[in-house]
Amino acid sequence: MSFSRLCTVLVGIAIFFASFPGWAQQPVRMYENILRPIENPQPILADFPQYVEPVREERHFEAPPLVLDASADLEVRAWRYSYHARGIVEIPNRLSGSKCALIVVHPWGIDDGQGWCSPEPAGTAFGCTPEKNRLIWQHAREVIRPLVERL
Repeated sequence: MSFSRLCTVLVGIAIFFASFPGWAQQPVRMYENILRPIENPQPILADFPQYVEPVREERHFEAPPLVLDASADLEVRAWRYSYHARGIVEIPNRLSGSKCALIVVHPWGIDDGQGWCSPEPAGTAFGCTPEKNRLIWQHAREVIRPLVERL
């Protein structure tokens, strides 16, 4: 790409963004990319060990929040494993619940009491066995549904 064409593209991008009303008034927030070690970290997903094996990792770090809504009423602690940090990075976020969406996807609808049953003895793609499917549906009734109703 020639220099003049590059300049034209950059000017076009600048004009595009400058055309949004209120663009210049948006506050600029600098993200401080610092990880702080967490002493005595708790396992992740340990609330319901009968359904999900807790994630146990010796090294946990806390990163600064990514989302800090002004009218925040919902705390969401995101996490991920970082190969660079060689541990779990936890990110506390504060969200405005009225601006969030909760999406629950029905998983296959097999062994849910409405018709489709796991073929025997091979199992199926959902939980692979009727026993696992019963556990998954129990988890949905006892954990997921109350969460959806509460939110």
